[in-house]
Amino acid sequence: MTKIQATQCKFGDHELWVQDTPFARYVANEVLEGRSYPQFLKGDVANILDIGANVGAAALWFHKLHPQARIYCFEPDPAAFKLLCRNTEHLKDVHRSYCALADRDGTIELRIGRSGSHTSSLHDSPMATRGTANVVVQDALQAIDALALDKIGILKLDTEGSEVPILRSLSSRLNKVGIIYVEYHSESDRREVDHIISATHTLYWAQIQQPHLGVCAYMNDALVPSQFSDNQIRRLF
Repeated sequence: MTKIQATQCKFGDHELWVQDTPFARYVANEVLEGRSYPQFLKGDVANILDIGANVGAAALWFHKLHPQARIYCFEPDPAAFKLLCRNTEHLKDVHRSYCALADRDGTIELRIGRSGSHTSSLHDSPMATRGTANVVVQDALQAIDALALDKIGILKLDTEGSEVPILRSLSSRLNKVGIIYVEYHSESDRREVDHIISATHTLYWAQIQQPHLGVCAYMNDALVPSQFSDNQIRRLF
């Protein structure tokens, strides 16, 4: 397996260590320019979950929007986790866990992304065939409950195909989440994600990249205003 080298790049106000591939730089730029996760919650946010944190671009973006928030990152890819630590070491309220989340505990084989860690997956994928690594997997509900968070302002979920089992595990806690960003990787997953989240949240925004790939943002029903304007979104989370 050929190792992809890391490089430091500047994206607007941010300097970030990323894997040295065009797609890795593109993904980081989309996040740090605000196109992947637009801001919907205004004011203070106490807690943010970044599941599938990769090298930390989303953590830096959310820290910029909500500098007082505690951000909990979960990332199982060994190369990505190393860069995640490097990119966020100066932020005292960013907490990093080297593991995958799913709907069970154990160990599992991670398939390393062909063009970088952003496409590493616990599942068979044409984008993840460069090699494998054994990683620890934790049940998402138990992992999140261990943090003892009263409310979660933002949940960002991008795990290259593990989104559905994670959301199933967390279904009893989703009512505590303000905004949920989910990247989906198949049409069947998109439908199942919508089914799980619709019990507590309303689809608020979506970016469809391909018929089987996109990002959806869901807003907690308690936050959805009668007319959609920023000053009507109350800070409940």
